Amino acid sequence: TTPVEPQPPTEIEDPDTPLGPLPDEEVITAVQGAKIKLTSKLTKLNGKKAIKVTWTVPKNIEDIGLDGYEVYKSTKRYSGFGKTPYFKTTTKKSYINNKELKKGKTYYYKVRGYKMVGDQKVYTQWSTKAWRTIK
Repeated sequence: TTPVEPQPPTEIEDPDTPLGPLPDEEVITAVQGAKIKLTSKLTKLNGKKAIKVTWTVPKNIEDIGLDGYEVYKSTKRYSGFGKTPYFKTTTKKSYINNKELKKGKTYYYKVRGYKMVGDQKVYTQWSTKAWRTIK
């Protein structure tokens, strides 16, 4: 048998990813399988009662980098979130809501992230739901 010459290491296209950029199919699969964790707490903003929702994403998705997040709000536990996000952000991982909150009412929130892959918007799974009752 002939000895095999060792190959020189290939150049890495993206220095932030150890093995270079992931193929689109792998990015899509990773994003679609990601589960965001959502928490909430009562707080105050400008002297008014408010609800702060904060979310975390899995480490592998953090490394890929989502392009944005959509926050949905409802006064019903299982429905009423609508098709249009209540709030959108591209950088934040929290949101403080002090608008249209009524004493004694419970508010439910859920979040999903998205990543643009080519011209396709790929969404994560819905987050866990977080809720608070205004006292």
